[in-house]
Amino acid sequence: MNLTVNGAVREFAEAISAAQLLDALGIDAERTAFELNGRVLARDELAATALAEGDSVEVVRFVSGG
Repeated sequence: MNLTVNGAVREFAEAISAAQLLDALGIDAERTAFELNGRVLARDELAATALAEGDSVEVVRFVSGG
């Protein structure tokens, strides 16, 4: 399955959920905004949202600094 993640095409062996994608990328869902095909998903939607061939995902991580 091919997904566009932050502008780059990435290939995955099988269908995955939004939460599984974040795990595969090593990204903590608690500090992340997840957009699927132009719609921001709530954190409680991530595990139940299946991704499909050709989906476009934008992942933004929140960081703090000083």
